[in-house]
Amino acid sequence: MSLYTYDQTTIVGKVGRDAEMRYMPNGEPVTSFSVAVDRSFKKDNQQVKRTIWYKVSVFGKFAEVCRDIKKGDNVFVEGELQADWSNGAPRIWTNKESQPQSAFEVTAQTVRFLSPKRETAPQAEAAPAEDEFPF
Repeated sequence: MSLYTYDQTTIVGKVGRDAEMRYMPNGEPVTSFSVAVDRSFKKDNQQVKRTIWYKVSVFGKFAEVCRDIKKGDNVFVEGELQADWSNGAPRIWTNKESQPQSAFEVTAQTVRFLSPKRETAPQAEAAPAEDEFPF
């Protein structure tokens, strides 16, 4: 690995489903959730909206904090974009309807909660440590 490489992805969007926490075989907690980023533009004088989905994974102690993230929450995520190690592209698979699907996956080092605080919602930030859309 070169000292002169850097991979940082920043996402600000809306959570697509409640976070799910599980444990790896070594006991380390992992929390996963999806984030939608909407983009809109004009094409042929029509407003067009596109949504890009990201699958976010958080590891370690901070995974326990992120388990309370709920569908509809606004979040800021910074982390490393993950790729299919065999080809360097997003993960690609075929769904139940035989349609090709792909996923942008991010391992988060920072998650900031941008939605108004709920009684049970944590407000924290931490350092680092399959399925169909929406995740």
